[in-house]
Amino acid sequence: MNGTMILASASPRRREILSQAGIRHEVMVSDFNERELSPETAGSPENYVRQLAAGKARAVFDKCTKDESLQEKLCHCGKTVLTVLGADTVVAHRGKLLNKPADAEDAVKMLLSLQGDVHEVYTGVALCFQYPDRKIEYCDFAVCTKVGFYAMTEAEIREYLECGEYADKAGAYAIQGRFAPNIKEIHGDYLNVVGLPVSAVVQECKKRGIRFF
Repeated sequence: MNGTMILASASPRRREILSQAGIRHEVMVSDFNERELSPETAGSPENYVRQLAAGKARAVFDKCTKDESLQEKLCHCGKTVLTVLGADTVVAHRGKLLNKPADAEDAVKMLLSLQGDVHEVYTGVALCFQYPDRKIEYCDFAVCTKVGFYAMTEAEIREYLECGEYADKAGAYAIQGRFAPNIKEIHGDYLNVVGLPVSAVVQECKKRGIRFF
């Protein structure tokens, strides 16, 4: 079955990953309020990102499925599987979640705390499907990648922060950007750290016989 992929995210990195993988998609930014969830009530980083991803995906999915004209347009008159993809990424270190830094000083503290140790990057993924017969299916999961840095001085960290790419990144660094020379080791999916484990997404869709290429 052919699918119509809707990315429920404004992230340019996720859009780029999907495009590089050859996955046709459209973007509909979710209006889900992330403040409705808290890491404390979620119980673990894995559960937290799964819940965030599910909230984003379902907000867009509900909008698509309730608007008949939009659904017909997206699904090409009911001939494709409407698939909404939501994702969220956090960094965890010794039980503490590191989201996007509030400012440069917050970013310095985050990066200093990650020195000399391995941390985890979790991306939660949620997929919502509506098949041509109007059957609906949901699934969500999380992927974890472990990352280690080379030792950095505070001066080196501040020099890196001057490029500004840290501002909207969980953990205050971009593995695919100017921080790349400071990465010592990666255990797991590299693209998961960038923001979307696209191979895991494709495999979940393949299980259901859905393709987007």
